[in-house]
Amino acid sequence: MNRLVIRVDSGAQIGLGHMMRCFALAQTWIEAGGRAVFVTAPESKLPAIISRTEGIDIARITAQPGSADDADELAAIARQTESAWLALDGYHFNPAYQKIVRQAGLRFLVIDDDCTIGRYYADIVLDQNIHPEENKYSHIEPHTRLLLGSRYILMRREFREWIGWEREIPANAVNILVTLGGADKGNTVLKVIHALLRLDPDSFNAAVIAGSNNLCTTEIESALRSTKHRIRLKENTRQISAEMAKADIAITGGGITAWESAFMGLPSIIIVLAENQRPNAEKLNEKGIAINLGLYESLSPEMIALKLEKLMNNPHKRRNMSDLGRKLVDCEGAERVMSLMLKYNPAYG
Repeated sequence: MNRLVIRVDSGAQIGLGHMMRCFALAQTWIEAGGRAVFVTAPESKLPAIISRTEGIDIARITAQPGSADDADELAAIARQTESAWLALDGYHFNPAYQKIVRQAGLRFLVIDDDCTIGRYYADIVLDQNIHPEENKYSHIEPHTRLLLGSRYILMRREFREWIGWEREIPANAVNILVTLGGADKGNTVLKVIHALLRLDPDSFNAAVIAGSNNLCTTEIESALRSTKHRIRLKENTRQISAEMAKADIAITGGGITAWESAFMGLPSIIIVLAENQRPNAEKLNEKGIAINLGLYESLSPEMIALKLEKLMNNPHKRRNMSDLGRKLVDCEGAERVMSLMLKYNPAYG
């Protein structure tokens, strides 16, 4: 197998989930005998778990992210590394960008959410959200293959190690996990902490995960300094799956962490951190897999505390949420996507 070149960014305005789902695909590619190259903007923060992984090389573009020059630089890197495939993950990789990659004669995959980009020149378009509407993806090339739905959710190796694990559901949920992505849009973690402080300090333990792009850790530490509540702040946890296994309930964003929680059978309360997370959060709520609180801007600590306490005291609901989540995500999505990439024939899709 040759190299897989991945073009993806992350930062204060771009969630870390794009980077992590690409990492899941890279891990699977490497396990099959290939190598991967992550191509990012200079300001993008690469999690250590990616930069230190054997089989992954890092390249930085110099052009404005999403520009024509960016696409030209990417094409040059792909040719230099003799890549078999490219993967683009980011809403700034618009139709004009894709067209340049197509005209360079490169085979590529675009990862999108709910048809945000709108027009596609890719060989494969992947939307791993629940029941995406296929008719939305009408502006594609004749050879483009669509991979739509939860069968194709890209899960990292650390989660595959939990296949077959069974979760216990206690009568009263005690261990709470708060993980709201790498950047923490709108300082939502602090809002959740104020919600936790409204609960009986003897009724729970909480672990709060601060992502690598979180700019508010000082404020969070200040809020926790004088409290009697058992709330621990953890920065850049490498094994989030282990934290999920220990937890009874999670408060998460509506991106990749919601899928990870579902696979781990972890009952979750979702806070929507970006508009593109809304459809997923709503569908997870409709299916009874998670509780969707809606957009972060509209929430108060009082509302979060009320929903959390109610779920803590309802083991029957938590059991149902756990079982439904495990049925939705089977952790084989990355393998399916890679297999279809390797079998792809542009004459048939």
